[in-house]
Amino acid sequence: MKTSRRLPLLATVSCLVVACTDNSTTPTESPAARRVSGAGPYKHVFHGRGWRGPTGAYAPPGPMTDHGGAVMTAPKTYAIFWGTSLGTDPTFTADKMTGLATFFQGVGGSPYERILTEYSGSVWVNDTVLYTYLTLDSLSHYGFGGSFVDNRSAPSSDPSSSTVTAEVCSVLSINGVTPSQNGFYSVYATTPFDPISRICAWHSYGDCGNARIKIAFYFDLDNACSPNDASGLHSSGLAALANVSAHELSETITDPTLVTWYATDGSGEVGDKCAWTFSDPLVTLANGAQFKLQDEWSNKAYSGGFGYQNQIGEAGCLDGQVWPHVMVSITSGNSPSKVPTQQYCNWTASAIGGTPPYTLTWTVEGSNVTPLTATGPTLSAMEYTPGPFAVYATVTDAGGSTDNFLRDVRGSSGYWDISNCPQG
Repeated sequence: MKTSRRLPLLATVSCLVVACTDNSTTPTESPAARRVSGAGPYKHVFHGRGWRGPTGAYAPPGPMTDHGGAVMTAPKTYAIFWGTSLGTDPTFTADKMTGLATFFQGVGGSPYERILTEYSGSVWVNDTVLYTYLTLDSLSHYGFGGSFVDNRSAPSSDPSSSTVTAEVCSVLSINGVTPSQNGFYSVYATTPFDPISRICAWHSYGDCGNARIKIAFYFDLDNACSPNDASGLHSSGLAALANVSAHELSETITDPTLVTWYATDGSGEVGDKCAWTFSDPLVTLANGAQFKLQDEWSNKAYSGGFGYQNQIGEAGCLDGQVWPHVMVSITSGNSPSKVPTQQYCNWTASAIGGTPPYTLTWTVEGSNVTPLTATGPTLSAMEYTPGPFAVYATVTDAGGSTDNFLRDVRGSSGYWDISNCPQG
């Protein structure tokens, strides 16, 4: 006889977070517009202001779609500065190194990165491919591992992804850092910006030991790719690198190996769709730092018509400073994330934007679960037998606007993985 299970609900308020790792496999990439081939995997490039693609626009029209790859949860970033002149520049450390460290330390868990929480992708759990959603709790565990300077000669022109992967592996080895497949390694070089190709930066991936690392390469942008920051807070070079870094980081999180979230021809990643679109003169990060950062694309904003317009008039761009429409996300209230089946597990839903106050409703569904509903900010549940089920949170604001968020749960071998991935 099949044993049924019930999920008792408690109405308590908690706000704990849990970090995850990206343990997915990588499908084979395919060439597409704005993906540059060479030695190693393709590079997804970010062009300067005014560039136009095959459609006559910076990126193709319409929403991004999921092509079945992975997303990165809780990435850890390292900054590598590459070039012989860096060690002799007395202002370099105080300007770019310190400024970019401040940017990376503040972007994780910020309202700016919250834009990405609507995107999902595959991840490995207990030898099973599951679907995971980027959440504010996972992105708040985004970390900055530190900066390294390599005074060896940087390439004189645009390097291949294999060359940059080799540079990252070398620097990590010299500094005793183990490469991680959940690492994002940003390489800032003295390589001159090419006014003909107009490439500001690019992102890709490569293998370093047993880890498939994610990389980005940035040219010398002291006199190129400026966001036109008029605040006076940063040098022109730092302002350009911070904005381009926000673009590459967001695209790496949502399309780490170039097979996950992008538009139909492969060129419309989350940063491309809103490239050179700025809703506000400054974006405030989680640590209070302010930079002029481009908007990122939101499918929800586009479908609801409540975002800012990109260069071709599509209202799907957000920078996290203002949320015209209510949005909800779910955080896990358990640590570690693998919990025995007969212990309570907790989720907390949080809403932002729209018109407060909010009403939050929970729904639990699954083949071995009696459908349950509850209201309030927190859901607490116990599983009696292993098996998958789904947890939905729906928010309604005072004006009647709604949004919903799904969290899949997979139970096996006496445990259930409430955050879809093992503790990192």
